[in-house]
Amino acid sequence: MKNYEKFLSLTEDFMCVLDLESLIQWINPTFDRRIKSKLIGTKLIDLIHLEDQPLLLGLWGAILEGEYVSDLELRLENSTENVFIWALWSFKIDLEDNTIYVVGRDITVRKKRQEEIEVIFKALPDLYFRLDKNGRYLDVKHGEGNKPIVPADQIIGLTVRDLFPPALVELLEGALNKMFETGEMTTVEYQLPENDITKEYEARCMPVSGEQTVVIVRDITSLKKAEQKINKQAQALKLFFEGLPDLYIRYNKVGVILDIQAGEAWQPYMPINQAIGKKITDIMPPHIGIQFLEHIQEVVDKQISSKFEFTIPKDAKPTYNEVRINPSEKNEVIAVVRDQTKEYLQHKALESMNKELVRSNQELEQFAYVASHDLQEPLRKITAFINRIVQVDGDKLSEKGQQYFDRVIAATKRMEQLIDDLLAYSRVLGATKEQDVLDVNEILKGVLSDIEYKLMKAEGKVIVESELPAIKGNKVQVRQLFQNLLTNAIKFASSERALEIRIKHKMVEDKLYISVVDNGIGFEEKYADHIFQPFKRLHTRHEYEGTGIGLALCRKITFHLGGDLTAHSKKGDGATFVIMLPAINNTKK
Repeated sequence: MKNYEKFLSLTEDFMCVLDLESLIQWINPTFDRRIKSKLIGTKLIDLIHLEDQPLLLGLWGAILEGEYVSDLELRLENSTENVFIWALWSFKIDLEDNTIYVVGRDITVRKKRQEEIEVIFKALPDLYFRLDKNGRYLDVKHGEGNKPIVPADQIIGLTVRDLFPPALVELLEGALNKMFETGEMTTVEYQLPENDITKEYEARCMPVSGEQTVVIVRDITSLKKAEQKINKQAQALKLFFEGLPDLYIRYNKVGVILDIQAGEAWQPYMPINQAIGKKITDIMPPHIGIQFLEHIQEVVDKQISSKFEFTIPKDAKPTYNEVRINPSEKNEVIAVVRDQTKEYLQHKALESMNKELVRSNQELEQFAYVASHDLQEPLRKITAFINRIVQVDGDKLSEKGQQYFDRVIAATKRMEQLIDDLLAYSRVLGATKEQDVLDVNEILKGVLSDIEYKLMKAEGKVIVESELPAIKGNKVQVRQLFQNLLTNAIKFASSERALEIRIKHKMVEDKLYISVVDNGIGFEEKYADHIFQPFKRLHTRHEYEGTGIGLALCRKITFHLGGDLTAHSKKGDGATFVIMLPAINNTKK
């Protein structure tokens, strides 16, 4: 057993050894860690939930007779968390030394999910009977998928003795009598022939009163077949290792292999019986063996866990392996080796795709910048020549000709603004990722100073409700973000009321939310994402000036800062723009 204790210390399952009186003789570290109480010499039955104890007691005789009992769901008291842990238990006695080996796997999460589902399905049992104390049927109900052999209306008034053979009557009446005596639910399983096959059923008897019981009968034929199949596959402790994908090796402090356990999916580099007793540096390539030995000695000396990776050829291809080494007793360590080749290759493929995506984005960003920049030169010439014509020959133009030139000049100005906006947009795409700690309050003061004239002309005011926390970002971009949002609010002010813009913030966990709220004309909520797309407008340029880039630039800036920008509005009732950014702390700069 001691040879396996080191391996068993790695599992999260509960493991213990009992005597015939259920007294605990040995526990693994998981048991000791999860149940903070003195366990050696304690009866396991005393650690089980009171409602579950009858189930274990009912099977105890079978366990003592040598029957392998598995898949037993019992709740274990957890004194560290003051709750009960659901576990799936297996019991096997060694009749030679009168020792009982017990393994329990934590199924609390699974059980909670099952209970949530059962709440729904308990209302629809396969077969539902109500009986009196004499075993007489008072009521029968059934789900759509399972009907009683005898029609329901013919069962009422009959007794268990009228329907079943003597041996089964004795079993069912015994369960009913026990339930009425103890007042607790009893469960019994039985078999019945049906269409040349034997079907298995489970009957759960639950007390309704001192005189009546409810019995729910379910067809468990498939379940029993699956259980029998699992039980046939059950083996001794080695099963726990053979089912795992890892290689477990026990070393002493100088790297001599003391024991090896390998899962079925793992093929060691040499037969196990040949590796035991050899030094790791003798059976592995020198550079890997030395690496193993250095980590082993570090774990033994410092009593810490260690992890490293190594590559070794296998079938003419490299395999990538991860090794975790944990301290054990008597200057020994346990190494767990896992083949990570598949994961490594997937990671490399993803890394390559990411690099290609970054390269492609950089080319697109450069193209956008160059294209926008190169458009400015011919546009300047167009503007210069038109102005020269107007200056030299303007008096010779007809009134309609003058109007045409005015339209061309206005169009070139719009084009200039559009190109400037495109350049600003491309600069955000290509901007450096380096960020500084910024005082948003100082930036906001500068923006308010810049838009003072526009704000005064709109007869509006900006109210900053509280001092804003510091953020990390690019100062120019953050300034552009607030200037665009405030200018946007001024542009779409309502003629029916004085413009008021409020800036407020809140912290939610590690996120900072800054809201810019105005009482302008607003927009329909269905356009909340549309307005952030480049060149998308809700109004014509004759109604409101602009190129349709401003808000797209704002969202791109927030993305660049690691955040997001969203909008909420109701037409005629103002708009709210919410900036979400990573918070660096809860203090002001």
